[in-house]
Amino acid sequence: MVSIAVIGKLSVTMWDCTCNKDVLMSIEPKIRLVVSDLDGTLLDEEGRLPPFLLPVVQSLDQKGIGFTFISGRPLPFLRGIIDELKLTMPFGTANGGMIYRGTSILKESLFPMGALRGLMETACSNGATVLYYLEDIPYTMSVTPWILRQRGTIREYKLAKPTEKQWAEGQLEKISMIFDDVGEIYRIVSPLLDVLEEEYTIVRYNTRSCEIMAQDVSKGRALIMLSEILGIPLSQIMAIGDDENDIDMLEKAGLGVAVGNAVESAMNAADYVCKAHNTEGVIEAINRFIP
Repeated sequence: MVSIAVIGKLSVTMWDCTCNKDVLMSIEPKIRLVVSDLDGTLLDEEGRLPPFLLPVVQSLDQKGIGFTFISGRPLPFLRGIIDELKLTMPFGTANGGMIYRGTSILKESLFPMGALRGLMETACSNGATVLYYLEDIPYTMSVTPWILRQRGTIREYKLAKPTEKQWAEGQLEKISMIFDDVGEIYRIVSPLLDVLEEEYTIVRYNTRSCEIMAQDVSKGRALIMLSEILGIPLSQIMAIGDDENDIDMLEKAGLGVAVGNAVESAMNAADYVCKAHNTEGVIEAINRFIP
């Protein structure tokens, strides 16, 4: 199968998603930083870091190339991954709403909870799983089938509806709403999201779910912040992802890569689409573009 990869401004014809590595490396600045999404990208289908990934990350460090991630997850769901990767570089959480180095906050973009009370309560009362992230604690407003499926995993949420004090004073990193592909719930909530588009960053995953962050929060903006913090030009950064929230990160990076299981819109935004899925796709991209 013939496909076209656009690397920078050069179009290269590829057969079965392969191309001439020497040609690509001759036109691209040296990659100095690899930034990956986690779920659906760096992690396997079970949401774990496969042991065969760690030597690859270590080899990057030996070559003087940085490795980090920008994830939609909040910090409490990342600590084990950070430890496994032995991560020392800054990283992004909540789709870039928070930038950390270790436990130190380098940048945060929060928004007042009370302004979205009507949306959150309406979504919850109509059966959506409403998750909110307040002061590094992940909460759920109700117990739903989705919440029950998370039990025994790293995704443990504290059951609590916000107090009046929290509604009045709480500042959130992110709100997630899980519709679980129940179209009726999405049809009720979607018009309420429409009117918020200019005031917040809203990422929709069809009828699966949506995420709400402060205005102008995105993985692409977080990538720019990492570029500035580390002094590495965007042109020397490879970003790897799989879903809607990764698109602007792929577009802003010097080299945007979509793993083989990525949604079509992410593939369309990428400069290169891997044949392999998840972790294997990340390794494929590293081996192809970093000698």
